[in-house]
Amino acid sequence: LFAGGDRQVRDVMVAGRWVVRDGRHAGEERSARAFVQVLGELLD
Repeated sequence: LFAGGDRQVRDVMVAGRWVVRDGRHAGEERSARAFVQVLGELLD
């Protein structure tokens, strides 16, 4: 799992809720937006 390729885990369900679907985490887009915002604030 930790030594394999970047798509070792395709789907993960926790307590009946999908948190990873087709290799993408449910909060991935929100996390990326927050990262860009913080990075922009640090570089200003």
